Amino acid sequence: MKQFIFILTIMMTHNLVAHDTDTNNPQEDSTLIISEIRGGVLRHDPFGHCVKGKKNRVCEKGFTINAEALFTPLTFSIFNHPITQRPHLGFTLHTAGRTSTAYAGMTWNLFTLWDRLTFDISFGGLIHNGRIRSIKHRQVPLGSRVLFRESFELGLRLSDHWGVAAYLAHASNAELSKINPGTNCVGLRFQYTL
Repeated sequence: MKQFIFILTIMMTHNLVAHDTDTNNPQEDSTLIISEIRGGVLRHDPFGHCVKGKKNRVCEKGFTINAEALFTPLTFSIFNHPITQRPHLGFTLHTAGRTSTAYAGMTWNLFTLWDRLTFDISFGGLIHNGRIRSIKHRQVPLGSRVLFRESFELGLRLSDHWGVAAYLAHASNAELSKINPGTNCVGLRFQYTL
């Protein structure tokens, strides 16, 4: 896991040293503006990350509402294959009042086939309002307030503006704490390109 985090950190910071803007091109704008909105209703912890409570096991299932903004893309190449990365900001809101999150990071488009089928991954961090060490209100303790977060998204472009995608996100503290059950969300998200 630590090697994965190291590699993604290098990829996230690559544009700081290697992204070359063309100052002679007035169309090129490095300002962070929103280029796409994604969101949907996700199943919270469908894989049953549970912890043992005093009387029984506590599982934090249910549904979350998710919304995410992606910003202006930056492109670089690995082995002559263009990779597009975009900063993102988002949140999840648990519909039953359990753990909700706010998150940020980078999203990479690894490939697009036939101008329709896309595969994106993301890496970053999140902050949550759930429990850290003790169980309360049927919330699973996550070991730390700030967690690492990664996601995988397989999308289908329906038009120039609209798309739909299968989505999986995982968050944990990468075993930096003794308590590390992790948390997952899975579901469908709609994509709207501005």
